[in-house]
Amino acid sequence: MRPKILFVTDLPLWSMREATGGPAFSQTLKKYMDENWEVFILSSDPRNQEYTGLDAEHNVVVRCPSFMERNIHLKKIGLIFRYLNHQWATKAFCRHVREMIGDHREHTLLYAYEIFGVKACSILARELNVPMVTRFQGTILSQFKPCLANRIKRYPHYQALSEKADLVIMTDDGTQGDQVLRQLHNKSDQILFLRNGLELMEKDVPKMVAAFDRAAFRSKLGIGADDTMFLTVSRLTGWKRVDRAIDGFADCNKKNPHTKLVIVGDGDSREALEKQAEALGVRDHVIFAGAVQHDAVYQYMMACDIFVSLYDLSNVGNPLLEAMTLGKCVVTLDVGDTNKLICNRQNGIILTYTMLPLLGDIFSELIENKALRDRLGSHAREYALANFCSWKERMDKEYMSVSKLII
Repeated sequence: MRPKILFVTDLPLWSMREATGGPAFSQTLKKYMDENWEVFILSSDPRNQEYTGLDAEHNVVVRCPSFMERNIHLKKIGLIFRYLNHQWATKAFCRHVREMIGDHREHTLLYAYEIFGVKACSILARELNVPMVTRFQGTILSQFKPCLANRIKRYPHYQALSEKADLVIMTDDGTQGDQVLRQLHNKSDQILFLRNGLELMEKDVPKMVAAFDRAAFRSKLGIGADDTMFLTVSRLTGWKRVDRAIDGFADCNKKNPHTKLVIVGDGDSREALEKQAEALGVRDHVIFAGAVQHDAVYQYMMACDIFVSLYDLSNVGNPLLEAMTLGKCVVTLDVGDTNKLICNRQNGIILTYTMLPLLGDIFSELIENKALRDRLGSHAREYALANFCSWKERMDKEYMSVSKLII
């Protein structure tokens, strides 16, 4: 009998649109499909019906009441709507999972992908006597104390990360999720702490770089051979703090007019970022490329001179890992576990918060010192080759533990 796996989530398969944004969810589904598991997805995001390739029986979307979704971000009463929204979704998820599983529970596993589906999976795992996996793409909780006030404000984050499962998979993305699980005394039978994989680790990077027409690509963007190209890659949302890169670039551009900042990604902060560039007088030097196909991101990285990542919480996301793998000079911020990867002026530039006002000067230094850029990029690639893994290797580690739960 084919094993069954039922994913319960509120996340889209891709964080922006198909084949753009983070590939973690997509890679996870691919692994279980490749291993001939019968895959089901129950989600609250209608975009998943477009992306997965599963039929309607295996891919069900539950839409939460619109008035709840509209109001969860309100300052004073949003918490109430967030709680009600989660309770409504939990009941709806439970009802649909029962229908999707039916009476055939043998070799069936529930997989709560991120916090929204954890409570429903926990209820059903006990009710149906089936194993349960919880999976988290990092956490926001490392910056908060687990006091009662924060447990209420950050619901359902604390509830989800405290829940006992047969297996917890926490992404090692620099947000210190392993420490949070210990702090919350998570009693799960097994906890895996795994860094995301990289498709680049399966590619011949030197050959790829040699075949890339860097000058032609930059020319299409309006970037000359003598221009210095800065690059950010992320979803354009508040905590990614692309505004910091624009501020530093604006300071640098005053002294170094032959510079361009390319911003790859899209999101709800794009309009504000465009207005910021306009207000700082650098709109003609900042290129908003929008969301691009994942493979095309590599072209932007190969074309750039300096990669910039100044997120809050952590910078150990796939864009920074990919930039290091491609041997780029990286400028980043010392938050979370970022300093476990980047050693200042050895394999990148890592700044403290107090150094952010000097960002423009640091950019200028890197423009003037190509030898330093090259050395930092070379050492970044050395670190990547020694420490990063492919998505196949990453998913094989997960699969080895998950498959033991039902096979």
